[in-house]
Amino acid sequence: CKSENEINISIRDINGRKILQERFTGSIELNISDISPGIYIIMLGDQCKWICQSKVVISRPAQPVC
Repeated sequence: CKSENEINISIRDINGRKILQERFTGSIELNISDISPGIYIIMLGDQCKWICQSKVVISRPAQPVC
């Protein structure tokens, strides 16, 4: 039985592998910031500290040539 405040977060890559899995029972903050074009940092934490941090590269598909 889950408590009302329990949050499960799972991030997977394109092949289905888990990059990050965390369980929180209090209030958390999700912060996503771009650090350069196409590269983002994802931070999860509570009021006291950042619990985990991951760097994610997002590539955009090439524009079609008409």
